[in-house]
Amino acid sequence: MSTTYNNMVILTCPHYSTPRVVGPSSIQWTNNEAIANTQSPFTGAIKTYDWGASWFSASVSFGQMDRHSYAAWSAFLMACRGGSNAFMLGDPRAVYPQGSALGTPLVNGAQSGYTLSTRGWKASQHGLLLAGDYIQIGYRLYCITQNASSDSSGDSTLDIWPNLRSDNQTDGLSIITRNCKGLFKLKDGGTQTSVNVGLYGINSIQIIEAI
Repeated sequence: MSTTYNNMVILTCPHYSTPRVVGPSSIQWTNNEAIANTQSPFTGAIKTYDWGASWFSASVSFGQMDRHSYAAWSAFLMACRGGSNAFMLGDPRAVYPQGSALGTPLVNGAQSGYTLSTRGWKASQHGLLLAGDYIQIGYRLYCITQNASSDSSGDSTLDIWPNLRSDNQTDGLSIITRNCKGLFKLKDGGTQTSVNVGLYGINSIQIIEAI
């Protein structure tokens, strides 16, 4: 049975059916901000408008592969049907956090924005999470932007990016700290593949967070 979210089918990447190429060879992340600037023609002063919205996008490429791997990955991309369906993806080099991340963390109350109140950590942990660590709540991926510690009650306020999603603002939601992933979809309507003598390639797949 397929998993669905917001009328999108969440596809499973063919990591385990194709052992020869189990994931992307490179991911070039882009951190997008809904920011606008206007400059006065009289003083040169710049006024910034922050709309409080951020999102991930990326360009994903795969190394050279044989037909077996290519067939599985190209079929997966076809099944995405442009931006109609979605999939889970994270940073493959950041499976484990740099911080201790000890405990059973939960979202602590309804909230929004770029800070997240949490509870359930092991008490009095210095370096609980470090800047650049990831957390996952539901289908959403967040990056920690400031080192975080827990207090004597096991509570911690985390500085995160992007802003907290509406489906993550419920008290008691579980927080994942290992092998974190977020929900993405193809940005464009199609993908390009290439065939060389005896080898295949899939380059520069444009994806965007499925908000």
